[in-house]
Amino acid sequence: MKIHYATISETGKRQNNEDAFRIVNSEDGSRWLAVVCDGMGGHAMGEVASETVSDAIVDYWKKHTDEPDSKTKVEKACAHAMRALDKKADSLNKKRKIADVIIDIWQVGQGKRC
Repeated sequence: MKIHYATISETGKRQNNEDAFRIVNSEDGSRWLAVVCDGMGGHAMGEVASETVSDAIVDYWKKHTDEPDSKTKVEKACAHAMRALDKKADSLNKKRKIADVIIDIWQVGQGKRC
Protein backbone atom coordinates (compact mmCIF):
# COMPACT_ATOMS: atom_id res chain seq x y z
CA MET A 1 0.00 0.00 0.00
CA LYS A 2 1.41 3.39 -0.98
CA ILE A 3 0.45 6.35 1.20
CA HIS A 4 1.13 10.01 0.40
CA TYR A 5 1.04 12.41 3.32
CA ALA A 6 2.22 15.82 4.48
CA THR A 7 2.61 17.35 7.91
CA ILE A 8 2.78 20.87 9.26
CA SER A 9 3.28 22.06 12.80
CA GLU A 10 3.41 25.54 14.29
CA THR A 11 4.61 26.60 17.73
CA GLY A 12 1.86 29.18 18.17
CA LYS A 13 2.46 31.38 21.22
CA ARG A 14 5.09 29.11 22.75
CA GLN A 15 8.82 29.36 22.14
CA ASN A 16 9.24 25.62 21.55
CA ASN A 17 7.24 23.15 19.52
CA GLU A 18 5.44 20.52 21.62
CA ASP A 19 3.97 18.61 18.66
CA ALA A 20 5.10 15.13 17.63
CA PHE A 21 3.96 12.83 14.86
CA ARG A 22 4.88 9.35 13.73
CA ILE A 23 3.90 7.55 10.54
CA VAL A 24 5.06 3.94 10.17
CA ASN A 25 4.38 1.00 7.87
CA SER A 26 4.05 -2.61 8.85
CA GLU A 27 6.94 -4.83 7.82
CA ASP A 28 4.96 -6.29 4.92
CA GLY A 29 3.76 -2.83 3.82
CA SER A 30 0.06 -3.76 4.01
CA ARG A 31 -0.81 -1.56 7.01
CA TRP A 32 0.28 1.77 8.43
CA LEU A 33 -0.10 3.75 11.62
CA ALA A 34 -0.23 7.53 12.07
CA VAL A 35 -0.02 9.20 15.49
CA VAL A 36 -0.27 12.93 16.28
CA CYS A 37 0.44 14.24 19.80
CA ASP A 38 0.64 17.69 21.39
CA GLY A 39 2.05 18.69 24.79
CA MET A 40 -0.49 20.06 27.25
CA GLY A 41 -0.31 23.73 28.09
CA GLY A 42 0.47 24.45 31.72
CA HIS A 43 2.37 21.19 32.18
CA ALA A 44 6.12 20.75 32.22
CA MET A 45 8.10 19.49 29.23
CA GLY A 46 5.31 19.06 26.68
CA GLU A 47 7.81 18.30 23.92
CA VAL A 48 9.24 15.40 25.96
CA ALA A 49 5.73 14.14 26.67
CA SER A 50 4.74 14.21 22.99
CA GLU A 51 7.86 12.36 21.89
CA THR A 52 7.50 9.78 24.67
CA VAL A 53 3.83 9.09 23.97
CA SER A 54 4.13 8.89 20.19
CA ASP A 55 7.17 6.58 20.44
CA ALA A 56 5.38 4.34 22.96
CA ILE A 57 2.28 3.98 20.76
CA VAL A 58 4.43 3.04 17.76
CA ASP A 59 6.41 0.63 19.94
CA TYR A 60 3.21 -1.12 21.07
CA TRP A 61 1.86 -1.33 17.51
CA LYS A 62 5.10 -2.85 16.19
CA LYS A 63 5.38 -5.38 19.04
CA HIS A 64 1.77 -6.57 18.72
CA THR A 65 1.51 -7.29 15.00
CA ASP A 66 -0.44 -10.48 15.73
CA GLU A 67 -3.21 -8.44 17.38
CA PRO A 68 -5.81 -7.12 14.88
CA ASP A 69 -5.93 -3.35 14.39
CA SER A 70 -8.95 -2.22 16.39
CA LYS A 71 -10.24 0.24 18.96
CA THR A 72 -9.06 -2.19 21.66
CA LYS A 73 -5.53 -2.18 20.25
CA VAL A 74 -5.52 1.64 20.30
CA GLU A 75 -6.71 1.62 23.92
CA LYS A 76 -3.96 -0.83 24.89
CA ALA A 77 -1.36 1.27 23.04
CA CYS A 78 -2.57 4.38 24.90
CA ALA A 79 -2.32 2.55 28.25
CA HIS A 80 1.24 1.52 27.29
CA ALA A 81 1.98 5.17 26.45
CA MET A 82 0.62 6.35 29.83
CA ARG A 83 2.96 3.95 31.63
CA ALA A 84 5.88 5.13 29.48
CA LEU A 85 5.04 8.76 30.27
CA ASP A 86 4.87 8.09 34.02
CA LYS A 87 8.21 6.26 33.84
CA LYS A 88 9.76 9.17 31.92
CA ALA A 89 8.48 11.71 34.46
CA ASP A 90 9.90 9.61 37.30
CA SER A 91 13.28 9.30 35.55
CA LEU A 92 13.42 13.10 35.19
CA ASN A 93 12.49 13.57 38.87
CA LYS A 94 9.54 15.75 37.91
CA LYS A 95 7.38 16.61 40.89
CA ARG A 96 4.78 17.99 38.49
CA LYS A 97 3.73 15.35 36.04
CA ILE A 98 4.48 15.94 32.40
CA ALA A 99 1.40 15.63 30.19
CA ASP A 100 0.38 15.15 26.60
CA VAL A 101 -2.73 15.10 24.45
CA ILE A 102 -3.06 12.38 21.83
CA ILE A 103 -4.73 14.19 18.96
CA ASP A 104 -5.33 11.29 16.59
CA ILE A 105 -4.36 7.69 15.92
CA TRP A 106 -5.07 6.06 12.58
CA GLN A 107 -4.55 2.41 11.71
CA VAL A 108 -5.10 1.71 8.03
CA GLY A 109 -4.71 -1.45 6.03
CA GLN A 110 -6.22 -4.65 4.84
CA GLY A 111 -9.23 -2.77 3.50
CA LYS A 112 -10.26 -1.14 6.78
CA ARG A 113 -9.56 1.87 8.95
CA CYS A 114 -9.80 1.95 12.74
